Amino acid sequence: MAASNGFPVLFSPITLTSHTPDCRGVRPPTAAPAEWAETTDELSRRALLARIANRYLDPERTKYVHLLDGGIADNLALRSVVNGGIALDETSDTFRRVALKARRVLVLSVDGQSAPDPALAKQRVVTGLSQIFGAVFGTQIDAYNFETLILTHSELDQLIKGLSKVRCAQARVIDGHDCNDVKGALVRISLAGIPDPQMRQRLQSIPTGLTIPDEDVDALVGSGEQLVQQDPKIRELISDLDSRAIGVMAQTRPGSEAR
Repeated sequence: MAASNGFPVLFSPITLTSHTPDCRGVRPPTAAPAEWAETTDELSRRALLARIANRYLDPERTKYVHLLDGGIADNLALRSVVNGGIALDETSDTFRRVALKARRVLVLSVDGQSAPDPALAKQRVVTGLSQIFGAVFGTQIDAYNFETLILTHSELDQLIKGLSKVRCAQARVIDGHDCNDVKGALVRISLAGIPDPQMRQRLQSIPTGLTIPDEDVDALVGSGEQLVQQDPKIRELISDLDSRAIGVMAQTRPGSEAR
């Protein structure tokens, strides 16, 4: 929570001690393989992920981890899902076990961003430090969010193809279903999607803070629940499944930390 409030420049990072030496060289299964870093392709995302993991897992190079507001790197909190998908090895036993059980994959992005400040477009001169910070980081974040959603959609499509491939290599019919019966959806739930204009305006005007009135919390939770339950993509995706057959990867973007 403290790190999520660590807005650059205004607040200092939260520093943690890295305990990588205690892992005794064991590499997390979600980390990109070290050998991926050995490539001449300068635009290889796999190589980039491997180099980052190698640096992070090297006790001589990384003794401390400094945490800042995640909005500067991944304001939708989807990059971990995307990077995890890139690092998946379709030949691994773990992927095979998942593939044989999963026919539906839902990536749910919950966006709690408030409405942009409308006053900026009506002012000839902007001098307030908070307004300048908001404009700079807001523009950067919004542009990056769009690219993140495109990349997530692309990686989800590759994941679906990988699951189908592994399933069909096992058998044409699995648990009574065609091996190709694998579907996925990327669903973005946001305050901007609230159909009632008055409720939408009210919730988008709630300021970022560590405390929010109880009635606002109830309204935010209730609206979010309603948006999820009524989303047509979600309803279509799970229409022929029971709760035991659904694989859900949920990521949230806390536009305000108390949300």
